[in-house]
Amino acid sequence: MAAPGAGHAVDMRGAVAMRTLYIAPALAADAGALPDALPTACQVLGVAPLLRELILHVVSVGMLRADHADQARLAGVLMDRLVAAERLPLSLPWPRDRRALAVAERLRRDPADDSDLDALGAAAGASARTLQRLFMEETGQRFGEWRQRLRVLHAASLLGSGLSVTEAGLEAGYASTSAFVSAFRRRLGVTPSRYRAPISAS
Repeated sequence: MAAPGAGHAVDMRGAVAMRTLYIAPALAADAGALPDALPTACQVLGVAPLLRELILHVVSVGMLRADHADQARLAGVLMDRLVAAERLPLSLPWPRDRRALAVAERLRRDPADDSDLDALGAAAGASARTLQRLFMEETGQRFGEWRQRLRVLHAASLLGSGLSVTEAGLEAGYASTSAFVSAFRRRLGVTPSRYRAPISAS
């Protein structure tokens, strides 16, 4: 989910079914006044069964009209469920400065790249100290934290596509499975095998 006007991108791997809802800024603003509020930046939300069915139903109806009482009520329930949805740690803020962005794009193409910050900065035209400052200012994370989150999210997508825990960890740049499992659990709250279990069982 993205706030009105927020730039964002979605990266999907494997077999995916996608539905898109466009929410009027005024409706989003009203929901933002609720105690828990909607996210103000891009955020991945957990979709509970009721929310899933609501999304499918709204998509089948099409544009909801505020002057139709039943559709207005449906929109209200939908917004309530979106506000209440669990926030999942599966999004990654992106830097805007061209030098930090060059580093981010390089690592997105190859998360296993183990170049240190000095080497990355030299290629991007910035010192390591400047990159540290830019990542903190523009993503809210130290560079090392940002890089680890990128690797973990890359590994999560690999697990979703069917790779084993060991394979996903190596592809994401971890030297050992134990280091990968530790980083994954610290970032996402579950082990890679637990994260992968619903997929392998289906």
